[in-house]
Amino acid sequence: MEFNPRCLKEVSELNPQDFLRKLFEIFEDVHIVEHSGKQSLFKSAEEVWKYWEDKNEEAVKTNWLPDGMLHFEILAKAK
Repeated sequence: MEFNPRCLKEVSELNPQDFLRKLFEIFEDVHIVEHSGKQSLFKSAEEVWKYWEDKNEEAVKTNWLPDGMLHFEILAKAK
């Protein structure tokens, strides 16, 4: 699935951090796949959120994307 905080807020009217917390209630392994193809395992919603904030800030600073447009793909394994 795609994780795009801006779209979650604006289109689905969901809080992206609440979405992540729910995801970790359902799935035991959550992998983030970045645009580059890099894949990383995360163990908590807070870790994913912090990572997204850092990567979003980097994308904005380098003029790669407008603020909030960064998204990740999420691969998850059920408990």
